[in-house]
Amino acid sequence: MRASLVQFPITITPTQISVKRKQSMARPKKTDRPVEKNISLPQSVVVRVELELFSELEGKVPFGAWQRYIVRLVEADLAKREAKSS
Repeated sequence: MRASLVQFPITITPTQISVKRKQSMARPKKTDRPVEKNISLPQSVVVRVELELFSELEGKVPFGAWQRYIVRLVEADLAKREAKSS
């Protein structure tokens, strides 16, 4: 069984060695940039929410699950308030 070799185009000059690799594209900037807010919640609420957000597959609350949960709650509340004031 032979090991496969990864080949990169290499240019060697007297003053430098250059290895060219594929450039990865930069992630586009978010149009609605996140802002960090710190809040304190009662422990009983945190436990109940974490039980709802817990993933059996990952064995923990998935990354970003809290953020998505809170955003949904706030957006629903704001929509309700806007509809009420119209």
